[in-house]
Amino acid sequence: MTGCGSNTCWDSGFSPGGRTHSSYADYSLGVGQSDNGDGTSTITISVDYVGSGTAPLSTYTLYAAVTEEVCHSHAYTNGFKGGHCWEAWLLDGGSHVSNSGNVGGGTGFQTFSLSSGSVSYSWTVSNSLVAQGASNMKIG
Repeated sequence: MTGCGSNTCWDSGFSPGGRTHSSYADYSLGVGQSDNGDGTSTITISVDYVGSGTAPLSTYTLYAAVTEEVCHSHAYTNGFKGGHCWEAWLLDGGSHVSNSGNVGGGTGFQTFSLSSGSVSYSWTVSNSLVAQGASNMKIG
């Protein structure tokens, strides 16, 4: 199915049976976000190989972004506020980069292997990356 209804859109290519790789069910991706109460949030992303046998000997690249769920910072001229506006990329070494610069000195996206079966990475970011703070922060 492809379509939009009640402002919900999707692409059948990313649905089961679409252009998704046939082994997509062999992997599990978890994203956690918690407000630390000190003006920062911690974002944790975990990837697990849940398939049978040994995980493939591949290197993966994690592309993750901090977004505003409601785009207060980037409203349209008519006042409409879209959703999920990019505010920062999450980079290697727990760093991130936004229009304000690179925090933590990362040089690229996080790469990893699943030879051990699972990996987990964390980032601490300022809640001020997004308008309205942690309650309006989403990871994409």
